[in-house]
Amino acid sequence: MSSIAEHLKKYPEEAGPDGKIRVSIGGGAGFIGSHIAKNLMEQGCYVICSDWVDNEFMKPEEFCNEFHKLDLRILDNCLKVTENCSHVYNLAADMGGM
Repeated sequence: MSSIAEHLKKYPEEAGPDGKIRVSIGGGAGFIGSHIAKNLMEQGCYVICSDWVDNEFMKPEEFCNEFHKLDLRILDNCLKVTENCSHVYNLAADMGGM
């Protein structure tokens, strides 16, 4: 049994109408965010990623179910991408260049 299935067995209220856990990942176009998103999507979660840039190495359908290119410093945008989500991962940060 996968860890997602085990989690849903323990917390069935987290399943959406489609039976999947809805997860929102801010900063989802970044290296860490997109890899977390891809892993969660492969495990059966419905993944919503948001970022103000596109992922330069993967197409959105490779790592998430929905991709929203927007600024998460705006509250309405945050509310939009987290609506009905059971889990939210905030990896959005302006790094300013490495």
